[in-house]
Formats: sequence, C-alpha cells, structure tokens
Amino acid sequence: EPGFRLERRQRRDRVIDYQIHPYSSDDPAGRRYGATGTPGVASRLISEGDAPSTQDGGDPEEKASEEA
Repeated sequence: EPGFRLERRQRRDRVIDYQIHPYSSDDPAGRRYGATGTPGVASRLISEGDAPSTQDGGDPEEKASEEA
C-alpha cells in the first residue's frame, strides 16, 4: 500500500511479527505531506508585531466588538 511500510520482526521459534508503519509519521507534523514551510514562522511574526490587524482582515470577533 502506498504510504505505508511493512516492518518484519523475527522472534524465537520461527515466529514472525509484522507491523504496518505510515511514512508520514517519520517527519515532524509541520513537514508532513510535502510541506516545505519553516516551522514556527507564524509565531515569530506575531511576536515581532507583524500580525494582521483588523483592517487587514484580522480577528473577525475583535473587529465586531470595535464596531459595536
């Protein structure tokens, strides 16, 4: 099956165990499924003050409270 590998382990008395392992879990969560972005970029932008403001389409709940 694409996306999975079959792991084989031999035990004593000719017993063989098989286990299915997904390739996607080999990479960290931010790098799975072909993602090439650098993990943590969004949090750095927010901490540096570059988060989107309400006029840029930021948090709609915050925008609604300002209009009221």
